[in-house]
Amino acid sequence: MESKVLAGQNFLDKLLELTGSIDDALSVAELNDMGITDDISKGNYIKAKRIVDKKTVDFFKKHQPPATAIANYVDDFTQLVIGTMVIKKNFIIG
Repeated sequence: MESKVLAGQNFLDKLLELTGSIDDALSVAELNDMGITDDISKGNYIKAKRIVDKKTVDFFKKHQPPATAIANYVDDFTQLVIGTMVIKKNFIIG
C-alpha cells in the first residue's frame, strides 16, 4: 500500500496514517530508501507493507490525517488561516 504525502506531513505522520503505528519506522524507511528524519515533499508517495494498528488507520481514514511538519507547509499556511476580518463587513455577529 502507498499514500501521497499531504501538506505538513513528515515521515512519522505518514507512517502513522498508513500503518497505525510508528513501530515499523525503520523497515518502512528502508522500503522507501530514506531515513526516518528525512524531509518529504508534498506529493511524494510513501509505501508500507503492513498495517500494525487497524483502529488507528481507520480513525485517520475518517478524520484529518496527522500533519506536524510545520516547516514543510509554510507556503500552504495562507490557505489555512482565516485572514483579515472586519466587523460588520466580512465578520458579522448575528
